[in-house]
Amino acid sequence: MEQRDPPRISKTEGLPREPTMESPSSLRFPRLLPDPVIRHGSPMRVIRLALAILVCLILLYFLLARLRSGWVAYVHSQPSYQTTYREIILDPPPPPWFRGGSTTFLDHILGSSGELRSFSILDLNLESLRKTFLREPWVKQVIRVEAKAPKQLIVRLVYRQPVAYVGLNPGSADAIVDADAVLLPQTDIDLNLAPPLIRLHGFPPPANPRLGEAWNREDPQHGLAPDPSVAAAASLAAFLTVSLPPDAKINPAWNYVVIHPRDAGGFFLQIGNNLMFRWELAPTDAPARPTTPERWKVLQEWVDQHPPKTSREPEYYELTPQGVVPIKARNEPDHAAPPGPGS
Repeated sequence: MEQRDPPRISKTEGLPREPTMESPSSLRFPRLLPDPVIRHGSPMRVIRLALAILVCLILLYFLLARLRSGWVAYVHSQPSYQTTYREIILDPPPPPWFRGGSTTFLDHILGSSGELRSFSILDLNLESLRKTFLREPWVKQVIRVEAKAPKQLIVRLVYRQPVAYVGLNPGSADAIVDADAVLLPQTDIDLNLAPPLIRLHGFPPPANPRLGEAWNREDPQHGLAPDPSVAAAASLAAFLTVSLPPDAKINPAWNYVVIHPRDAGGFFLQIGNNLMFRWELAPTDAPARPTTPERWKVLQEWVDQHPPKTSREPEYYELTPQGVVPIKARNEPDHAAPPGPGS
């Protein structure tokens, strides 16, 4: 039997072959792996994705804003929040002497035409309303503007009080002022219900009279400025209106009180037709000097004992620590006979 030699085994036989370009194994597994560029993300695709997200967020914002605006408009339009300017509550209401009461007062401030239309209290600018009230001559201060649910609107005020007039009589006054010498509209006052007014006589007229502003004069350095003499007279008038006897309007001794300026400073206080009392302005550096209420008490007691005469011949007096002392008319050459009522 013929012996055959065992087949020779190549040194490379049995070892895995290195894949070649033609080998199927070179295409089997690489197809399962993503492209390296795709795996790390394309910069353009990232930018496009970010822009898409941004656009979606913007659209969502505008959608929510529109929904909110519609909801707010719906709530504000509800009858429970609707009111008118005529329904504003004034606290306190206008004084009894103000003609027309709260309704007329609100018409002065907010206008009588078109203001009956309703509006939502939720839309109201309270600060703007406060400034509107401050433009009214009769309003001295707006303490607070309050909006209370559901539609109550309260304006808390301090009113200006008339204390003095310029002219022949209050009914035909050229000007009416308060304690700060602020000019006030005379037609708004019911004189039968108002306190007694003090007459100002002999003061220079305001340089630029405007209702709601202080009596002014031309100042060489600052232009228009409040007149300090009229301001002091108005302050004295405010004191007198609350210090006169309760029956001053019908009492012949007290129903006519006039404040005159003096060239030397201070005033002459006229009671009735002919009594003239020199009234000095109390200096701030003389605390021992009698106060205004103390001097007024002395004057009032003296007038009750020596009522004014119907004569137009003036009698001049001075208030001293010893009481009321007569002074000679020749010491006051700048003053003629005092005016009486209607002159």
